[in-house]
Amino acid sequence: MKTITQKGLASLLTIILLLSTAGVVWAWGVYPAFGHLARYGGEADSGNLGGQIEFPTGYRYIRASGEHVKWTSSQVSWITTNRGLYLGLDYQPAMVFHVFKLDGSSCGDIRSEGTGSGWNWSNLPGYYVWGKSTCNSGKKNEIRFIATGTIVAGTEYYYQSVFVDQKYSATWSTGMVTTDSYWDRKYPLTGWHEGYYNDFHTKFCVSSGASVYTSGC
Repeated sequence: MKTITQKGLASLLTIILLLSTAGVVWAWGVYPAFGHLARYGGEADSGNLGGQIEFPTGYRYIRASGEHVKWTSSQVSWITTNRGLYLGLDYQPAMVFHVFKLDGSSCGDIRSEGTGSGWNWSNLPGYYVWGKSTCNSGKKNEIRFIATGTIVAGTEYYYQSVFVDQKYSATWSTGMVTTDSYWDRKYPLTGWHEGYYNDFHTKFCVSSGASVYTSGC
């Protein structure tokens, strides 16, 4: 009987995925629920973080997805009251991914290929994607989904990104993917963004193989 290697199994799992978040269900390797580290009023109230590794020909992808993300009526009210222009700066709710080394702070070799629709998807109302390198070098390791439209309390939203192992196949890079709610502050004259408030929700880690994990992450 022919055995299936770890790489082969990962590829097989990728092929048989049931379609995407926009009406599709992924066979996530991990699916931790959102927690809260620093509530500020307009943070997402609940959700899950899906994570998995995929192997399209010649590449190693890490897919992350905020799933079933919801706000309460009081959180929507806070957003409505506080969003928009104030003293020349624009404030909006945002959902954010970071990809770090396993230390949770340094930039590693798993990065975004860009902020375009080929790498990022969402049904957040009026969203656009902005990103940066938190170490000010190389490709982006932060992807921010900024929602400029009206969030409806109790409605389920999603946001999803694919990151690429820049060293594959010479090395199978490890890393940590985190997700937060941000109260995004934009400087219209420069287009720069910062997180005025942020509430950390959860994370998963990327092994040096074909799996993701949360225990010990």
